[in-house]
Amino acid sequence: MMRALVLAVVTGGLMLPTSVFAQQLWWLVEQTRVISNSTAWDVNDAGVAVGMIAYPNPTNLATEIRRAVRWSAATGLQILDSIAQSPSDEARAISANGQVIAGIIATPNGERGALWTESGPEVLHAIKPNGYQAGAVALSARGDIPVGYSSADNTGIFHAVRWVGNDAARVLPATGFAGSVAHGVSGDGTTIVGNATTLDNTRSIAFRWYASTYDTLGTLGGSLSEARAASADGSVIVGWSANVANVERAFRWTASRGMHDIQTIGAYGRAYDVSADGKTVVGQVTFDNNQTSAFVWTEQDGMKLIELLYPSVVADGSRLMHAYAVSPNGRYVVGRGYNAALGRMLGWILDTRAASSTFEERLSDPGYKLETSSSHLLMRLPEHGEVTLVLYDLCGRSMGTLVNGYHSAGNYSVLVPSNFSAGVYIAVMRTRSVTLARPVVVGW
Repeated sequence: MMRALVLAVVTGGLMLPTSVFAQQLWWLVEQTRVISNSTAWDVNDAGVAVGMIAYPNPTNLATEIRRAVRWSAATGLQILDSIAQSPSDEARAISANGQVIAGIIATPNGERGALWTESGPEVLHAIKPNGYQAGAVALSARGDIPVGYSSADNTGIFHAVRWVGNDAARVLPATGFAGSVAHGVSGDGTTIVGNATTLDNTRSIAFRWYASTYDTLGTLGGSLSEARAASADGSVIVGWSANVANVERAFRWTASRGMHDIQTIGAYGRAYDVSADGKTVVGQVTFDNNQTSAFVWTEQDGMKLIELLYPSVVADGSRLMHAYAVSPNGRYVVGRGYNAALGRMLGWILDTRAASSTFEERLSDPGYKLETSSSHLLMRLPEHGEVTLVLYDLCGRSMGTLVNGYHSAGNYSVLVPSNFSAGVYIAVMRTRSVTLARPVVVGW
């Protein structure tokens, strides 16, 4: 007897938490070229991510070419325009509407900050014309305030800057600090955060710039701290700091509580980003065995490892190691990890809760799809390649492989064998570039 598979939220008195089962994971790869590595640096509320891909330089295999990229589930990977013959570019931040991207671009005079728009790349000036290096690494929600770093000469000392038009303006005074870097800016553009090195080069301290003034945020008891990101209004700041044992720990800062350690997992930790409301923080923790894992922290649930929170989207042997950004609404997380299938470090994009729509609407999307109908699992493959489809029980144990091998592009209907016991399963489809998970209920 063939058993019917039905996508369900409530069945037989059992309620399934859809937030657990609706995740999707994509790896940042290029289908037409073998890349050596990639990184996803930022993502907006629509799931549009930016980052970089790297591949061997065909004219000098000992070096790499880095290209700034934009990615979405609808469009796939898009390489942004460059101005150098051997690019060394990175897209580091994206505006709320996706129309402005900030990053780093290679020029004949060295690396500079850049803004990509529909008109192409626009190079941002360094502090001085002879500035050796500069980069834009964060962007306000409207895309009008990029921040980052710039050197004033070729000494290699950076200064935190924000760009007003094309011109770089120092965030901190020229005297008082040996150097500084701006790592983040609030969504409303009023607050800039980063770290500054003292004149004697003995301490690097997190700072907050607000309304043309600044203050330092202190440490957790050690000699260094670094602020990486701020909430939409600047009221919550995250980063990392050394504690009294001089061990790096992830922190969250508010005016009322100050800097406090949010880390409950691992020996070392770094927080990289915070949602617009300040309630979700992402980053990485490192254990005593030097294993690094991406985490998500929320006010309600505390710190969780992403791999353990969403086990069905991570293929055997792959690792989500660094979480660099969370979308302002807290839905998407991006970062970098190890892709076991390709054997290299790649950027990843995680959708923690897929939007609901009808089956027909989802199937009409040209991207990868995994859905359930009344009696089948339906796969859409937009391109050829190796595909696996595995059913897991709710404890994460593999119960059977339904598909394993090369498939041409197209739609496929897969029956579940009749010997599967009635119950709730998780169907996981894995390809070279995406992992999709869907709940199914097998019943009589």
